[in-house]
Amino acid sequence: MQKFILFAEKTHSENFELSKPFAYIRSKTKRTLLYVMKHFENLSPICFDLLTIASLMGDKFNMAMLTELYPQKENLLSPLAEAIREGIIEQFTEKDEQFLRFKNEQSRSYFNENIANLHNDSILKKIVKWQVEQFNQAEKRIQRFTQKHEEGIKILKYLLNHPAIVDGLWKDALPLITENLHKLIGSDLISIWAYDENQGIIQCVEMYEHTNRKHIPVSDIKAHSLCIKDFPTYFNVLKNENIIVANDALNNPATYELTEIYFKPMGIKSLLDVPFFMEGKLAGIICFEQYNLRIWLPDEIFFGISIGTFLSLTYQSLQRKRSEKLLQEANEYLVKLNNEIIQQNEEIKAQAEIIKMQNQELQAQNASIQYLNRGLEDLVKQRTENLNQTTAKLISINEELDAFFYHSAHDLRRPLTNILGLLEIAKMQNPPQEMQEILGYIKDTVLGMDAMLRKLISISAILNQVNSKKLIDFEEILKEIWLLLERLIEQKHIEVITQIEPHLNFYSEKETVKAILHNLIENALIFARPEGAWVKIEIFRQEEKAVYIRISDNGIGIPEQYHQKIFQMFFRASYYSQGNGLGLYIVRKAVEQLQGTISLQSEVDKGSVFCVKLPY
Repeated sequence: MQKFILFAEKTHSENFELSKPFAYIRSKTKRTLLYVMKHFENLSPICFDLLTIASLMGDKFNMAMLTELYPQKENLLSPLAEAIREGIIEQFTEKDEQFLRFKNEQSRSYFNENIANLHNDSILKKIVKWQVEQFNQAEKRIQRFTQKHEEGIKILKYLLNHPAIVDGLWKDALPLITENLHKLIGSDLISIWAYDENQGIIQCVEMYEHTNRKHIPVSDIKAHSLCIKDFPTYFNVLKNENIIVANDALNNPATYELTEIYFKPMGIKSLLDVPFFMEGKLAGIICFEQYNLRIWLPDEIFFGISIGTFLSLTYQSLQRKRSEKLLQEANEYLVKLNNEIIQQNEEIKAQAEIIKMQNQELQAQNASIQYLNRGLEDLVKQRTENLNQTTAKLISINEELDAFFYHSAHDLRRPLTNILGLLEIAKMQNPPQEMQEILGYIKDTVLGMDAMLRKLISISAILNQVNSKKLIDFEEILKEIWLLLERLIEQKHIEVITQIEPHLNFYSEKETVKAILHNLIENALIFARPEGAWVKIEIFRQEEKAVYIRISDNGIGIPEQYHQKIFQMFFRASYYSQGNGLGLYIVRKAVEQLQGTISLQSEVDKGSVFCVKLPY
């Protein structure tokens, strides 16, 4: 308690603004303040430090999580018992594992915002390092998810356009599907099961084992046919259009029924089962199975849902092709029959009565053909509507993935702000020069990650921007950009030349145009030569219906072999690069969004010229 009071008084006496934890306490009611102060007085320094670490762990924590940051691992039990006695934390059990949690969010928030009051200074350094590591891992997960998302779209498009699937050739399509789906969700086994409602069973129609890279014949599969009545829980989950995620399949409530008859003989321990449907009814299941225990990731589950929709589309295509084949066979038969009738008419022209009867029969058959054609046309129309609904569902899933991507990037920026705050608090402690340099490196890393997240958010905003064209004031946009890049220009002593044609009267998406200018100018500044560097910005109208933006520089230039690659996501063409490989990718997406074009002219050690053409 003395440490808290002395720090607050010193800060106030030197006319400094109170740090965030104390401003937080002052904003609470008197009753809340007395409650927090009471527990603060009763806690030992070790207990206070331990609870501060625990407040960073989220909704729950355990001994293993605390030992990552707490240096005195052998002294955990006593301060934890103290915190439980004081009523600050409590124990609970989840999935047969013991955890601890704060009894209320108020207590957790208090310790979380009092990191600056840690008694052990070495813990603060570990916390900063730990949080930086956590967000570096998050950055890698975002990159992996983005790349896998693009790869998944390519694979699904490839399958949708493959002749075997378009023509409904089921036997040729199944091996193609399982091999390509392994690229999306890698697993030891991928199998497809067809549902027979009349017999009440599901039967395996295709199984691909990636370990040996072979397709297993159905006859070699143990329990290749499963009766629904023997596994009621499993099939009830699937019929309700639920995907089954079983990290431990032998003990999962939805799948344990299959342990003896299927899992143990096949050596399966984890699975991800995705149902697919035909006209709202269960048509089959695609199974991703693992020989060892596996935790299925959120992006894998998202792709599993997309795969279920894809197989529903494929199954409907097969049924449509079968209907078309039946229609073709019926038409061929009727044409043949009609030809026979004509031939008979020519042979028995003298028998008028017989000809009349045959004509009546022909009319009846033609009426039947018309009736059959109407029925088949209705069936084809219904299939087309189903295909449109499935396509809409795929679009909706893709929009959900974009929303997940956008909000994840936003959520990651908030902790980065907390880290920057912690760094400022650390600097207030007047650490040694060496530690100040380390804190500077950490700050640069956090700012770099924040810049990358802002660019990821910019990508999502550009792709999902609502059409709202406004009159573009290029001079105003450049002023906003200079505020963002002023430090970089001054550091490198770069001469900036601006030429804007007056009265352009150009209407477009302001934020999208700003993203193009900002990233092209920033790219030119980053790769400027050490001395005598200049960047020139020209905006003019060369044609009646187009505005041109030309950014030229005398920088290090870009080798010709990279000219087609620099607009790809995360691509870096030079070891000088200080960015994250997103700037020119954002430029390309923004130009495409405005239905424009971009060109590049560059020579090594001479400079580069980017020219963007935007239509009115």
